Amino acid sequence: MASDDERVRELLGREPRGDYEIVVRDRDGDPVVLRNAPLLHDGTPMPTRYWLIGPAEIRRVGHLESEGGVDRAEAELDPAEVQAAHDRYAAERDALIPADHDGPRPTGGVGGTRIGLKCLHAHWAWHLAGGDDPVGRWIERELAVRERATLVVTDDALVVTWDDRRWTFPVGVDHLRQRWLDDGDPPKPAALTNALGDVADHVDDVVRDRADAELLDTMAVVGVGIRAIAQLESGLDEPPMPYRLDRDTAEEIFRLAATEPRADRAHNPGLPSGDVDTVLASLCAVVSVMRRLGPDAVDPSGDAASIVCHSSSLFRRQPSPRLYGKRVMLRLLAASDFGEWHEVRTRNEHWLVPWEPKRPASSADPTRHRAAFEHRCTARAAQRQADSRLSVRGCSSTSVSPARSTSTTSRACCRARRSGTGSTRPAPAGATSPRASWSSPGTRSRNSTSIVSRSASCRATPTADA
Repeated sequence: MASDDERVRELLGREPRGDYEIVVRDRDGDPVVLRNAPLLHDGTPMPTRYWLIGPAEIRRVGHLESEGGVDRAEAELDPAEVQAAHDRYAAERDALIPADHDGPRPTGGVGGTRIGLKCLHAHWAWHLAGGDDPVGRWIERELAVRERATLVVTDDALVVTWDDRRWTFPVGVDHLRQRWLDDGDPPKPAALTNALGDVADHVDDVVRDRADAELLDTMAVVGVGIRAIAQLESGLDEPPMPYRLDRDTAEEIFRLAATEPRADRAHNPGLPSGDVDTVLASLCAVVSVMRRLGPDAVDPSGDAASIVCHSSSLFRRQPSPRLYGKRVMLRLLAASDFGEWHEVRTRNEHWLVPWEPKRPASSADPTRHRAAFEHRCTARAAQRQADSRLSVRGCSSTSVSPARSTSTTSRACCRARRSGTGSTRPAPAGATSPRASWSSPGTRSRNSTSIVSRSASCRATPTADA
């Protein structure tokens, strides 16, 4: 394992020319920020007290700078506050210059800047090290907005942007309506299952590309039908924005919209007549993305609309189970295990394969095709989450939790009172349980049969004392 000095030389691309200490590390212990002495070994002044060397942080701030971040920060921040920060930075640095030093001295403030702003990297380094810097705080806010995952719902597509990545999926509002949701009034449970699965199948690309996708904390949502979601839930023509919507409620209003005939849906107070059809497709997209990525919050906004949807503990993704033995730990397979999986399977397939069911000739072999392996891992993880969710809620194949039924009835009563009808609408005759029929992401399929296996694949991983 490389020493800190070796790693710093590697990150700098040269030998350090002065004394330094590592003051910020990333979660893996890699150096991120150096605190430099005010003078180099040869006596040259070193104006930059805090030096950013972490590649990820350099890249993040570099993107911000390339988009005009220096000019924007300078225009938005109080010049007097920025100058005071420069003075604090210089005072800390200059206090370490030996009293008997009679050579050149470092000048300027953050990164040697005399007036205004020059380098956001130097400000970010100081901020990460705990410095009192208004520019660092501005960078933190900008990065939080810039790097937040965003879902854009359009007529033709769903677009997910996250950091500098962009995914475009051809499952927009028009596609969902024409392909799945216009098959009946209200749509049949199988069609709803397929619509949700259609979106989730595409969003799997995000999960494959981003290892941290299922740890997503918040997501912005903009576009077609998003304001109508707030209007449907609140019963108001002009709901207060940002509009707060927890995850249970998102599921509830989706179930309400999905089981109501179009004429009944049109009577919901606050919902514009022009959005009666699009709101169901938009809800389908939003709910499916929430289930697949598991964000703690989605922040749908657009046309002056903003909804913040928080997840409840019942919809949080369960941690991956692990079993510990004397010298072994068993856990579920992950997409990153393909290399080891391939090696073990091919080395032992002469005795494994004869005991296994035959694979259809048309299906890819997960032992040799990474995409097939990743799909298997994703599908089984979704099934496990679905099974956990159903067991927590106590759902059966023929009924909905009484608590959820009561909640839905109460909401219907509230809407009826707001609309002045004085009565509630019963569920459509013959309607099956929404949760049992189409709200479980692990049982989605375009042919209404399960596409995932309920068996759990595990691999053995030696523990530290093995």
